[in-house]
Amino acid sequence: MRNIKIETLMSAALFVLAYQAAGCLPIPVPRTVMTQPAGTVRVLSEETEALVSKASVTVARYHVAPPPTREENKPLQQWTISSDEEGEAHFTYQSEREWTAPLMMHGVPYRVWVVCASAADHVPKLVRWHNESNDDDALRIQSGEEPLPTLVIELQPGSGETCEERLSANPMFKPLD
Repeated sequence: MRNIKIETLMSAALFVLAYQAAGCLPIPVPRTVMTQPAGTVRVLSEETEALVSKASVTVARYHVAPPPTREENKPLQQWTISSDEEGEAHFTYQSEREWTAPLMMHGVPYRVWVVCASAADHVPKLVRWHNESNDDDALRIQSGEEPLPTLVIELQPGSGETCEERLSANPMFKPLD
C-alpha cells in the first residue's frame, strides 16, 4: 500500500469540488420520462362550433433544452390518430427510461408536446399542449397518474400548410397559433 500525501488528497478533493461547482460532474442518473401524455384533444369547427369527426390529430414531442439548434429541433417522436364521431382523439400515456446527468449544467433534457389538428376544408392548427415542469400538477401528468385537461382546438374553414409541413418547420422557434 502506498502512502499518499495529505496534500495530494486535498488537491484531488478540491479539484472534484471545483469541477462539480462548474456544473461539469457527469454522474449518470436513470429516470423514467413521459414520451406521450395521456389526454383528449377535441376538434371543433370554428365557424359552426360543430365537432369535427375524422380530423387528423398529431402529437409531437420536441427536445428544447439543453440548448437546441434550429437544425436539430425536429420532433423526437410523433403520433397521429383520427378523431372519433364526437370529434375527440384520445392519447394514452407512454414512457421510457433515459439517462441524465443532473450535476452537469446541460445534463437534464427539457421537452414540450405540440398538437396539430387538421381536417378537410379546414386550416390546420398548431398549439402547445404540455411543457415538462417540476410543479406538482405537471409531475402527476408526467408520471401518468393524471391525464392532461382536454384540449379544444377550433379549426377555421379554408386550407393551408399540412400538419407535417408545420411540424417539420421547427415550431419551437416560431409563434404557435
